[in-house]
Amino acid sequence: IHPDEKGLIGIGLTSKQTMVDTKTPRTIISGSFRYLWDNTYMMMYSLGQLFTGNIPLKEMHGVVAITKIGGDMIEKTGKSAGILLAALISMNLAILNILPIPALDGGHLMFLFIEKIIGRPLDDKVVEKISSVFFTLLIILMVFIVFNDITLLVKK
Repeated sequence: IHPDEKGLIGIGLTSKQTMVDTKTPRTIISGSFRYLWDNTYMMMYSLGQLFTGNIPLKEMHGVVAITKIGGDMIEKTGKSAGILLAALISMNLAILNILPIPALDGGHLMFLFIEKIIGRPLDDKVVEKISSVFFTLLIILMVFIVFNDITLLVKK
């Protein structure tokens, strides 16, 4: 909570970098796992907020916005922030890819799990149709996200 130049008090979002002392391999490994855990939790929490409608879909952005924000961040804070951003993007993509959505790797795992439960392979035509529907939905979602990104850039 902070007053602005007019004396109004409000809440603002700021980013703060905290250096963590990593003198030993143990602190490096434990710190890395803690960072991974915290960011995985935040990614899952954010996905839950999107699905429950607590975060509007117009706030969902993709590669165009990430590139713009990443470029701005690297320009202001340096290349190390860009490397960290690339790591976060990789972690988030891994999480999204493992979700049980047909047409993603998690969907293939889901089909394998279903086959294990029922004790026989699923019909290829059924798997193909389900995957095609979800692939189409993913493409529509990607077009929507790119539209959000472009709209955000045009407004600024």
